[in-house]
Amino acid sequence: MENTLKMNVYTKLVVPHGGITKTSFNKRTHKEGSAADVEVNAAYSAFTKKMLETFERITASLPTTSEEVTQTIHEAASDGTDR
Repeated sequence: MENTLKMNVYTKLVVPHGGITKTSFNKRTHKEGSAADVEVNAAYSAFTKKMLETFERITASLPTTSEEVTQTIHEAASDGTDR
């Protein structure tokens, strides 16, 4: 017999397209990622550079305001569903 404790806690994920404007997410990601293991960075440097360039190009072309993200989070948290 399985013993399950139900906590009534749900998680929803909001992923803004194009990134959020007025943040330094990309710069911080690169800077903090650079502090990782040197060997790992060397192995993935070409891929990481290309990925960051692509992501920055996408985020620049499709900016999402922090107000839009806030509204979406509010709607998701208060819509009365677990989806």
